[in-house]
Amino acid sequence: MNARPLLILLVALPLHAVELVKWERIPLPVALNIGQERIVFVDRNVRVGYPAALEGKLRIQSSNGTLYLLASQPFAATRLQLQDTENGELILLDVSASKGEHIREPIRIVREEKKTTDAKPDAAPGPSPSTPLPVALTRYAAQMLYAPLRTVEPLPGVAARRRAAGKNHHHFAARAPRQHHTDRRLAAGSLPPGGDPASE
Repeated sequence: MNARPLLILLVALPLHAVELVKWERIPLPVALNIGQERIVFVDRNVRVGYPAALEGKLRIQSSNGTLYLLASQPFAATRLQLQDTENGELILLDVSASKGEHIREPIRIVREEKKTTDAKPDAAPGPSPSTPLPVALTRYAAQMLYAPLRTVEPLPGVAARRRAAGKNHHHFAARAPRQHHTDRRLAAGSLPPGGDPASE
């Protein structure tokens, strides 16, 4: 059998490779060619945050866990934030654009697998240790206020909410009328109906 026609047929077939990158809390580099759209599969619904410096240089479209990035001008590595709409987890991308000839493959972002310890077969099953809700909420609120956002552990069932700028929601003047004070809302969150994130 002549292998030459088979080889030509295989070479002529288009190859659709996908570059797999693992999110391990280190910003992921994404290189773009000017005028060539690059697809990033996140496999979860995300909101995209980007700096104003990219206005007019980068078109960003998001649909059902897939990002479509198209650069119209060159720019240096710039940070994009992808925030999971369900749990608030952040994924950071360092996107850059330059002139290039070769076609860049789509990217699929895979999450870091949670490490589980193997239970001994002779061990009696016990209740799973869980953090009490007040402790978990306090820890989450402290991380949201003081820790870099990329290091915040998502808390299932709790969604961060935007705070209204300039509005004071707590009025302490009635309790301490002679004391000068100012107050401002630092952050807000919401729980599912029922109030327990573990119940979802």
